[in-house]
Amino acid sequence: MNAKTTLIDDFNENELQKWLPNSLSVKTFQNCISVCLEIKGSTCIDAESFITYVVKLALKKEMDGYRIEKATLEFSKEQRHLKMCYFHTANPLIEELKKPPFELGNFLSTTIFKLKEHSPNLCLCTQSGRSYFWRMALGTIASQIP
Repeated sequence: MNAKTTLIDDFNENELQKWLPNSLSVKTFQNCISVCLEIKGSTCIDAESFITYVVKLALKKEMDGYRIEKATLEFSKEQRHLKMCYFHTANPLIEELKKPPFELGNFLSTTIFKLKEHSPNLCLCTQSGRSYFWRMALGTIASQIP
């Protein structure tokens, strides 16, 4: 069994399937991969309005896997993310959301393994929810890259 299979097997099949229909683009340049994953979601305060979250990664392919060189999170232009939480004011929370909850330079597989925290409702207002969001995004990407 290879490392990629083991990594993906760690996910709940139903959870991963929910994320796969999202828009994913992968561009390869020699040993570098640029990935863009668009995720349709909502907020805990307004489940009826959808937001597009855009996860962008720059990965470097090495013998032991893919190293995360860059990771960003962007939001759709509709600004719905500013009405994200009952408990936080928008701007500090948005700045927290933009920061990935992991260190750059680590391998993709290691990072996914370290993001084991789980928030069943995927509320991005909590660190646990943000870790879960990033883990699912990275897992979806890992399942689809060559």
